[in-house]
Amino acid sequence: AVQAYNFGKAYIDYVADNGGVNTVELAKAYSKNVVAPSLGNISGETYTYYQPVAMYYGGGKLYTNGGNIYYAKEVQFNLFLMRMFSRL
Repeated sequence: AVQAYNFGKAYIDYVADNGGVNTVELAKAYSKNVVAPSLGNISGETYTYYQPVAMYYGGGKLYTNGGNIYYAKEVQFNLFLMRMFSRL
């Protein structure tokens, strides 16, 4: 559901039809094959997204016009940080 906030609700059906679990690899495929082409990126053009979570999980590569494939991981990491700092 968190990744669908970034990609749109059709991503929920895509996940259900492709194993039922959101992964970075699944988000990458959806970004490349569904989102990016629908917004004009038919060549698979990428750019580097210099964000620590993105760099860790995939070298920071995102498809132009393809949304953020790392969005759910970024939210997960931010929740972890909030929990850690709330204990201080």
